[in-house]
Amino acid sequence: MSFKEFDFIRDIRTKFRDTDSELTLGIGDDTAILKAGLGQDFLVTTDLMTEDIHFSLEYFEPEDIGRRILAANLSDIASMGGKPRYFTISIAVPPHLKKGDFLSRLTDGIHESADIYNVKLIGGDTCSSKDKLFIDIMMIGSCPSETALRRSDAKPGDIVYILGKLGRAEGGLRLFQAGWRLSDGRAISPDGKMQGTIRELTLLKCMYSHLNPQSMIQEGMILRESGLVNAMIDTSDGLSSDIYHICEESGVGAIINSSAFDTGFFKPLLDSGLDFDPRDLILNGGEDFLLLFTVPAENKNKIEDLLLSKGIHDFSRIGIITDEKMKLKIEQNNGKISEIKPSGWEHK
Repeated sequence: MSFKEFDFIRDIRTKFRDTDSELTLGIGDDTAILKAGLGQDFLVTTDLMTEDIHFSLEYFEPEDIGRRILAANLSDIASMGGKPRYFTISIAVPPHLKKGDFLSRLTDGIHESADIYNVKLIGGDTCSSKDKLFIDIMMIGSCPSETALRRSDAKPGDIVYILGKLGRAEGGLRLFQAGWRLSDGRAISPDGKMQGTIRELTLLKCMYSHLNPQSMIQEGMILRESGLVNAMIDTSDGLSSDIYHICEESGVGAIINSSAFDTGFFKPLLDSGLDFDPRDLILNGGEDFLLLFTVPAENKNKIEDLLLSKGIHDFSRIGIITDEKMKLKIEQNNGKISEIKPSGWEHK
């Protein structure tokens, strides 16, 4: 039997159901929620990144790896509307990476990101590995008691929103896997040629989205403080999987509207020799680390006006929550509606 990550998580969740008076939320969301007292809750999350699974040393600089591992945890805190505060780091290093300045540059990337988001390192562990680099970060955030946004509170009739553009990180990954590289801020083709300005801009957006995703901490707090949002999650596994996580935890279904997506954005990647369906990148591409959230229909104008007033313009209505439990569907441009399966990114 082949390994299925989400089945494995469900098995663990079944075996470890114990709770106590200090635990508000355990396994099943982007972070656990613990009562901190004095009107605050702690948000606790962890992410493990593995060489050749989450990043490749062929095109990741050490600083990129450091920024990216912190971004994954920051995104989990953002998805609950929390403020990141502290983190620990554990790292297993192979012999060949102990030489030179690799580890110093790696921690430079972590430090740069930690400084930007004002999150403090409080400990960790180090050990050796045989041939691959492993990094694990545990992060603690906080928010006012009982205000954290969860996956489990979506309601039928809610409008589904996304902050940011989907599929770009996956597009960047496919460019790198096809032999594209960055050099002095320029996109270099597999045959070593630089690209024309207009096409290159799209390629660079995708490549940097994969290497250096941005964390939506402020946006998450704005959404939580608004009181207008029912459910929220970050897009780490891909839209189809992440919206399905909301459906599973909330006991609802969803219809995604394909007309909400700009598939034309990816044409320069197709023109550059990549062979893919842009819709697949948007629906199933992982690790964009955007915010996917649901809002009652009656709050549509309020949430959109609020976001615009805060200078947040890059958001889209992409679907609606239904009462068909765990049924995920897509509406095509011609109005045809068909069921789809969650097919986002899983660790192999």
